[in-house]
Amino acid sequence: MLRNMKKIILLLIAAIYASVAFSQKVYFDRIESDGDRHIGAGKQEEKLNDAKYEFSLTVFANDNRKSYCLLVSSLYTIDNNCEILIRLGNDEVRYLPINNATHSQIDWPSAQPIYGSNGISWAYGTQKADYYVGLFSLDEHLLNEIETHGIKKLRIKFYGKYFEKTWKKDKLGKFIKKCHINSEKQLLQPHASSRSFFEDF
Repeated sequence: MLRNMKKIILLLIAAIYASVAFSQKVYFDRIESDGDRHIGAGKQEEKLNDAKYEFSLTVFANDNRKSYCLLVSSLYTIDNNCEILIRLGNDEVRYLPINNATHSQIDWPSAQPIYGSNGISWAYGTQKADYYVGLFSLDEHLLNEIETHGIKKLRIKFYGKYFEKTWKKDKLGKFIKKCHINSEKQLLQPHASSRSFFEDF
């Protein structure tokens, strides 16, 4: 009896943990200047060779259409000539065209050596760093292929170089699928700006 209770408790804990892990947060939901609702779900960092990239799924939606994009951000340059290739789990290759690229500067942690009579000490602070974001179009068919077959390899073009990664398990494809589910759930909810100021006060 006690052993069965322990099993039930462990299963409940595992189920709660799985549901929390599965429900990756929607980290923004805003209305853009053109009236489109823009939702971003999940963030996953991956190292491709020596470069770090952060991946997320984003959707632009209005009453007539939904446009999904893979949002890729990095300290490495992403410009309008950037390209991505993915190899699906069934070994078919797909090309992701870039939709838009932006560049900004962010505060990045830094450490500067200070040389003195007692040796070297360090001053910690921040410095400005270039930060790049690219939107790569994902039509509904490609999104379904990723969710069905997964992603085993990704290559991103960086000027004349390529950064790439091969996964033994479908880590990125599963992440995109979870983000897609959460984005669709979020779209079913009214946007905060549509609520009356006096509602539920």
